[in-house]
Amino acid sequence: MTGLTGMTELTGLTGQPVRDHHIGMIVPSSNLTMETELPRMLRAREEVDPANRFVFHSARARMQHVTPEQLRAMNAQAERAATELADARPDVVATACLVAIMAQGPGYHCNRRGLDHGRAAG
Repeated sequence: MTGLTGMTELTGLTGQPVRDHHIGMIVPSSNLTMETELPRMLRAREEVDPANRFVFHSARARMQHVTPEQLRAMNAQAERAATELADARPDVVATACLVAIMAQGPGYHCNRRGLDHGRAAG
């Protein structure tokens, strides 16, 4: 199949066009798990459904120790991190630190959802 640019589009096993899903993650600077485990899980999905591929973009927020003060400081960096990720035009942006969100109290996740959505769409 040829697109408007004249380049051949990739197709999966079913003949469907391959779609790249761009995922942005705001990751604590001390986190060594999310940038390896999440891609590994979704690569396994690509083997089952090769028409959907996943591309990862990360922005780090400084946090050395899990303390209330550093969790608050990390959350204060979320707008900067989301703005940086928006440059890559991700389909979705997620915070890869549930503890940081929960530590801010009830309803904080609603605030974050709007921030991440607004920056990614921006």
